[in-house]
Amino acid sequence: MITKHKRIRPEQYVAIRYFAQPGNGGLTVEEIAKEAGVSRQTVNRWRHQPHFQAGLQRQIALNTLEGLPKAIEVLTKESVYGRDAIGAVQLSAKALISLVDALREEDNVTGD
Repeated sequence: MITKHKRIRPEQYVAIRYFAQPGNGGLTVEEIAKEAGVSRQTVNRWRHQPHFQAGLQRQIALNTLEGLPKAIEVLTKESVYGRDAIGAVQLSAKALISLVDALREEDNVTGD
């Protein structure tokens, strides 16, 4: 059975962008609500909605994907200097592959 997915509204994307960052991008929930143009209560309600949570998890994964190449570069340089970072680089590469696979699978399921 195919269920219709709720679409994330533009103001929800604003909130997701902050929540997906470490420490909420340095903002409080009230400040995030103000940036999104809604009340704090609305943002708190969104945080319990499955489609909002899915969008948040996707943004966290994308943020992680963006940061992995730099992390791999740093770990590779550390291994050149004799530190045991090869295992960390391999783990990072596996994490990257898993995230890409998960995002592709999600796109196939939602039809995005």
